Amino acid sequence: MSVIAPMITTAQKPSKAAALCTKAGQAMQAQDFDKAITYLNQARAKDPNYPDIYIMKGDIYNFQLRSDSAMCNYQRAIDLIGDPDPMLYYIAGNEGAKCGAYEYALNTLQIFLQKGIQYSDVHPDAQKTIANCRFAIEAMKNPRSFELVNLGSGINSEWDEYLAAITADDEQIVFTVKRPRDNGTVCAFCLNEEDLYASRKVSGDWQPREPLGAPVKSGYNEGAQCISPDGKYLLYTMCDADFGMGSCDLYWAKRIGDRWSRPRNFGAPVNTQAWESQPTMAADGMTVYFASSRSGGYGGMDIWKTTMTAEGEFSIPENLGPAVNTPGDDAAPFIHTDGRTLYFASNGRGYGRLRPLLHNHPTGWQLERAQKHGLSHQFAC
Repeated sequence: MSVIAPMITTAQKPSKAAALCTKAGQAMQAQDFDKAITYLNQARAKDPNYPDIYIMKGDIYNFQLRSDSAMCNYQRAIDLIGDPDPMLYYIAGNEGAKCGAYEYALNTLQIFLQKGIQYSDVHPDAQKTIANCRFAIEAMKNPRSFELVNLGSGINSEWDEYLAAITADDEQIVFTVKRPRDNGTVCAFCLNEEDLYASRKVSGDWQPREPLGAPVKSGYNEGAQCISPDGKYLLYTMCDADFGMGSCDLYWAKRIGDRWSRPRNFGAPVNTQAWESQPTMAADGMTVYFASSRSGGYGGMDIWKTTMTAEGEFSIPENLGPAVNTPGDDAAPFIHTDGRTLYFASNGRGYGRLRPLLHNHPTGWQLERAQKHGLSHQFAC
């Protein structure tokens, strides 16, 4: 991915910092962000009031997903310029929303809508983020208390662990780990590789994790998995495979003794040339819900369901309809053991990072209740 530095250019008076900003921009294009930050710090020492320094720092932190730092630097540039390109308000506001600075994001995006008439193509996105912020601000006034318990070093590491699935007997956990690529990584352009790991509970304690290994582990990216209620099948996602049907496909493997069989692609009509991922199987052992970017849906990603009619054979997927899916992205489904309660992620409802709770009635999926809870954030820019 290339980086354009800076995202927004400014008309400024000549400055001793300009040459160093040019060098920083070249380092950013080479994705040498440490060197770019060094140049920008040197530029700030020469002229701390040169706005491009902070725009470029904001771009770097934006690229690194450090939204709080990006927001602070963009705001510093806004303060220095006084009347910047309105797009700077849009970028800063979005970074604020990402890191939970909802009041800041709401106010900054409202300024963008007032000043950025020429950017009407992104007004709907700004309006949706404003709605998300308003919802979050109200929801955070009545937070729920809960205790987070880290599963410990047997499960967690310095890498990313996510999308955990626990067997029905609560004795085994399978989860996705994103680790740096190694000599076995097949994907030529991937900086990381996603693999499946598992751990068993012994006397109430999770044991040190172990990779699932071959034949599930392939050198491609495997993750976003679930285990059937009877523990018989492993359903998961593989991405970027040369033999796949799309960017990400659904696969299944069968437990044989203590090992998993050779994985098999779900095939058509479930997998397409689009993105299919994040399967979850209902308690009936047949119904599979998953996320897909295939055509025929209501938004970018929708939630669909298919039925395993025989081992390895699946019905034509059905879209869950507009009660669940929105013009935005709806994904990460989890079906409760009652077969009626669906949890999922959505960015198309104006609920921030809400996981709605719905029930499956005879007439379709109905929204029962939805509430976002969290703690207020304080930022010292």
